[in-house]
Amino acid sequence: MSDAAALLHDFQSYLTALNRSEATIESYTGQTRRFFTWLNQRGKTDPLAATTQHLEAYQAGLTGVRAPRLQYPNELFWLHVPSP
Repeated sequence: MSDAAALLHDFQSYLTALNRSEATIESYTGQTRRFFTWLNQRGKTDPLAATTQHLEAYQAGLTGVRAPRLQYPNELFWLHVPSP
């Protein structure tokens, strides 16, 4: 098991011990996995070697990825309601 895989496994176990929901665990570990992949693409195979600069660069790159805010919070509800 690689360092990243071991860390992800430990993180998942930690979240499970905190009684987090399955959706939360999937979300958090998925986001962490994406960060580890981003690091690896930049030559950092050990996530524990990440620096503040790596975190800031990764975070800055996410700003263009986020979905736009909905004007009305209830818009999200209507996206999932089947048509009559």
